[in-house]
Amino acid sequence: TVADLVTVEQSGASLATARLAYLGRACNVTHDLMDGAALAGMTMVIATPDGGQPDPTATVQARDVAERHSGRLHLTRRPEDAVISARAIVVGPGTMPGARFELTPALLERAAPDVLLLGCQPSLAQDRRARDWDRGLSLHQRDNQLLAYQAAIYALTEGLLEGDSA
Repeated sequence: TVADLVTVEQSGASLATARLAYLGRACNVTHDLMDGAALAGMTMVIATPDGGQPDPTATVQARDVAERHSGRLHLTRRPEDAVISARAIVVGPGTMPGARFELTPALLERAAPDVLLLGCQPSLAQDRRARDWDRGLSLHQRDNQLLAYQAAIYALTEGLLEGDSA
């Protein structure tokens, strides 16, 4: 999720003005993105199928943080609404029936012209279509993920993430 936000910023977008869309059943990635987008003051729109909404408590907390940072968090069942002018789209994991929305050219047409496709890997068919839209920019996300993992491992092994005992 840090990698997603860094990738958006590296693409030349301001996090404070970029719109982030999440499509699919909510999971830990969704909740992390909600927190990160809220802290960055982003507008995030989450489109989920019935029964796939984010945790209500996490949603209220993320909305409160977003408001304090001039951001917004919206929930919808309509992926076509979520992607309107989106600068980045994260497609959730497709491990359960109905968990994933099909990322179609029609949906991508509604997004910003320089939209980034991030997050969980799209299906092979989606990947073929997405390549033309993404222009390889989401490859930077994979690099950023590696760097974030390395930073977390370093911080853990050096004791930098231990709680303050004072």
